[in-house]
Amino acid sequence: MPQLELDPGFVKPVSASDIAEPGYVPGFTVLPAASTNLLKNGNITCIKPNGRLAFWFTSTAAGTLTVTYTVNGVITKSLQNLGASLTANAEYSGQIAVDANETVNFQYSVTSGTYRLVVREI
Repeated sequence: MPQLELDPGFVKPVSASDIAEPGYVPGFTVLPAASTNLLKNGNITCIKPNGRLAFWFTSTAAGTLTVTYTVNGVITKSLQNLGASLTANAEYSGQIAVDANETVNFQYSVTSGTYRLVVREI
């Protein structure tokens, strides 16, 4: 019987070689001003053209999570969770499609509290 082999690139850990900037913000990081980028080292992108990013987010404060897409200096914002407020201290996860030449960042609608954000290319 042939052995099933998993694609080692299916879920990649975040590193400079996998995503342009590390997509990890450790827990208990103080939230920046509302609607400020959460990934502090700049926007990230997929290595694979027209790829997907998975993300996990939690915050000690309820608020709205937004993904920002930038192409040629033009920013488009996309509310997550259908625009509904996320519950404090609950983890939210999702996937987003990233087109070629797009970069991505995340923003949160509140200022006080702490957060954790993990982003991985899938």
